[in-house]
Amino acid sequence: MGAFYSAGRDPIFFAHHGNIDRLWYLWRGLGSTHQDFTDPDWLNSTFLFYDENAQLVRVRVQDCLDTDALRYTYQDVDIPWNNPNERDSGEAGDRNRRCDRGGGVGGGGGPDGNDQLVKFDVFINAPNFYQELGPSASQCAGSFIELPEPSKNGRSTGMDTTVRFGITELLNQIGAASDKTITVTLVPRNGTVSIGGLKVEFSLPSMI
Repeated sequence: MGAFYSAGRDPIFFAHHGNIDRLWYLWRGLGSTHQDFTDPDWLNSTFLFYDENAQLVRVRVQDCLDTDALRYTYQDVDIPWNNPNERDSGEAGDRNRRCDRGGGVGGGGGPDGNDQLVKFDVFINAPNFYQELGPSASQCAGSFIELPEPSKNGRSTGMDTTVRFGITELLNQIGAASDKTITVTLVPRNGTVSIGGLKVEFSLPSMI
């Protein structure tokens, strides 16, 4: 699915995008403020598909928004993430690399070739046993994942990208909101990647 030129042939592709539609359906049910976009340019966007008779048909975005009109619905099951529990607060460990405290962490770089799965986790004020921590740890700001994308000719080249994580809530949870410095730890999990830069940004709360 990570190879764009052949993604449509991946058997998981349909299920993946079907789940994205389901998440949007659930999001709209979380409150009256959760509504579809009303931009006419988006609503009137069209796509061409072949129907069951191999005839080319044009479908507008606004024709696909109402699942009742499309005659399908989703099974009513428990949604655990709809009422998440707060993560336990953790204790800060030794600090080897210090950055000015801010509201977000950002980094740039790219995998050494895009024919491999690349993943690394990002922790704030991680303890010494950070290698044993997972995404559920209170110090985890998030993970970077890039799928392999082999090319048709068998060659692959790395691609620079940027990833950002909001850490304001995390700092509050681990009791580091008033700290003058924090430690950012990158823990490689798979593949190799070159880090071109890392910074912590502080943003003032909006007054609007």
